[in-house]
Amino acid sequence: AITVPVAPTFSPTDLLVALHTVRCDDDDEQQATGAPAAADAASGPLAAPVAAGASAAAAEAAVTAAVAAATAVDMDPHAQVPIPAPPTAPPLVPLPALIEATTACLKERALFTSDVIVVAVGNLVDSDPVPRLTLRTLLLALAYSPKLADFALEALGTIVRRAPWGGRRGDELWEGFARCARKLVPRSLGLLLRAPANRLAPLLDSHPELRAQLLKHFTDTKPTSLEAD
Repeated sequence: AITVPVAPTFSPTDLLVALHTVRCDDDDEQQATGAPAAADAASGPLAAPVAAGASAAAAEAAVTAAVAAATAVDMDPHAQVPIPAPPTAPPLVPLPALIEATTACLKERALFTSDVIVVAVGNLVDSDPVPRLTLRTLLLALAYSPKLADFALEALGTIVRRAPWGGRRGDELWEGFARCARKLVPRSLGLLLRAPANRLAPLLDSHPELRAQLLKHFTDTKPTSLEAD
């Protein structure tokens, strides 16, 4: 099991945000090549539940790195867990370990409450660029707390307005957006209609039932542009 540290120098919100900003060991490779490090969903950040090879020790290292990023103080001798000072160059963490650490945090419902998730994910979707695990965390949070659906729709609305699909993590962000939107159908249909055609078309080809739902939504809802005529 992974120990989620509790200390007075940072909050669960700080830790959850920091976990999403820890550098992964494939970040530099993707930046150099300009191609997604994970070519398919089975090995990407949305792999469920965790890609093979993630160890508890590596996940603990991810939490430690996040703690270092979340606090700027030296070790507190009265803290339950020693807090390291932030390193000059944050260590690289394997992506599966980072996924495991984030999942472990969300399972600690007493610490990582719905309010904590709303604040943390709200900060993440406003970040530039949006951290790669943000929508995976949102999808997992929805599984734990379906009452977060209203917030999830707002978060997806922010994402679709920003349209980050052409960025370095565009493919991963679209995959996360599409999965969250499918989970929130029919309420998310309007958001899907605002997605670019080159992203939406392959999704509809893979999910014919979604195409029918979108067509019905479009015909039942008069577009704003037509109302103005």
